[in-house]
Amino acid sequence: MNKKLKNYFEQLGFNVQGNNAYGSLNNYEVSVNVVMLDHVAPVKLHVNLYASDENKGKILRELQNLRLKYFIASADAYGITLGFNDPWTVGRLIKRMPEMLDKIFAIFTKYEAKGIGYCPLCGEELKEGAKQYNISGALITMDPECVNKVNEVIEAVNKDFKEAPNNYLKGTIGAVIGALVGAIAFIVLFFIGFISAITSLIAIVLGTYLYKKFGGKPNAIMVVIVSVVSIAAMLLSVWGIYVFAAETLALEYGFASTGLQAFNDMMTIPEFSKEFTSNLLMTVVFTAIGVIFEIVQLSKSVKRQGTIK
Repeated sequence: MNKKLKNYFEQLGFNVQGNNAYGSLNNYEVSVNVVMLDHVAPVKLHVNLYASDENKGKILRELQNLRLKYFIASADAYGITLGFNDPWTVGRLIKRMPEMLDKIFAIFTKYEAKGIGYCPLCGEELKEGAKQYNISGALITMDPECVNKVNEVIEAVNKDFKEAPNNYLKGTIGAVIGALVGAIAFIVLFFIGFISAITSLIAIVLGTYLYKKFGGKPNAIMVVIVSVVSIAAMLLSVWGIYVFAAETLALEYGFASTGLQAFNDMMTIPEFSKEFTSNLLMTVVFTAIGVIFEIVQLSKSVKRQGTIK
């Protein structure tokens, strides 16, 4: 953890270990996670609390209405996650945080959100035997009976997912359609002088949507199929453009060939070969950027929730 942040949370009485910290604020259990490479919210605080779904919605709306700079908030079954950032320095963020936290916790108090001593799942007072669980890095004290009920739901959902029908063929057709749309976008942009990662994003996002829409199951195989199809579509687009260009230019360079033979003949012309290779390499780079970004997102989305332990 950044030294300034470490000192700040230690002064608040938090136990800091690596990039994580645990403690309490305003009678709420709070877990801190710091990821400096996260350009949206490098400092995240998970506040364990119980509030009805309706009140959680109201809390989020009021937090949004505070219009705090470089701040985001989201709710889950165990409380509220607060994300903080500052585009300038960590020191500037630390100076801003006390005032922001005062305003935020005042909203929790306004809606009587229950904190320490209450189970964030059911809102009842914690009994003897309550345990602390680590959920995605956040330490949360809960009633084991509530945890067992949640685990039953998770197991049922995972069982339904496992037993759900899966059609790889139809899913792949959907991925191909998505890739074709991305390829068309690539060709249009290519002819106006652009090679962009956005086309691979179009291919993989639409391909993923159609893969699932056509009956494919959102799992690791989907990630592989959609990624491979999208990459192939982008590379084939470049190749197709230059096959067409080669047939058009062949006569000008003294070749009477057509189609693939025209392309092979034109590849003996240094200028043509150099331009094709250059654009192919740029396409590989930009496609890789888009695909890697989406693979990370897809991998997160297809990961099944495990039971709480």
